[in-house]
Amino acid sequence: MSLKKKPVVRKTPIKSKALKKKGSSGRSSDLSSGRSSSHSSKRSVWDKAPDFVEGCKFCRKIRENEIVYESEHIVVVMGRQHHKGHLVVATRKHVENMFDLPEKALDSFVNDTIKIIRALDKVLKPATTNLEYLDNWDFHVHWNIYPRFKSDPDYGNPPIIPPKGVKFKEKKMTKKEMAAFMKEIEKIKAMW
Repeated sequence: MSLKKKPVVRKTPIKSKALKKKGSSGRSSDLSSGRSSSHSSKRSVWDKAPDFVEGCKFCRKIRENEIVYESEHIVVVMGRQHHKGHLVVATRKHVENMFDLPEKALDSFVNDTIKIIRALDKVLKPATTNLEYLDNWDFHVHWNIYPRFKSDPDYGNPPIIPPKGVKFKEKKMTKKEMAAFMKEIEKIKAMW
């Protein structure tokens, strides 16, 4: 008697369009993305999203031109430097949920982030890079990029983030590193 399980052979491939359910609103919801779709003439959340929301720190940083990189859909700003090279990638418009992003904005949010990480990694040469998405602290779609070094006191664990308002020793990139990073960004922009 063999205890090995036979592999299950699926006769029809799983398609993301097949993962749909009807919600209470009568609209279908794509379970693979969390997005709702409607055939009405309503504008998308992205189309209706404001460019600036008073009190949003990311909207403020974008408006104050603290931008490292920008495209049609995203902006990259320096994060609090409790970890050297900490960057924040935020959507250009004030959208509060990643699943409300239209396909082009979502593609940019993910793929451009990877390109930014590659540029940062080329300059800083970290042991690894952590990418963090939290939607419960600042209500503006964003990633935190943390280059991680073996010398970090919290290396091998999630980055320890000082609470808001608590002073910490900054670990800023040097002027030379920042110039090299901006040069890498320019190379990437030329390829886009």
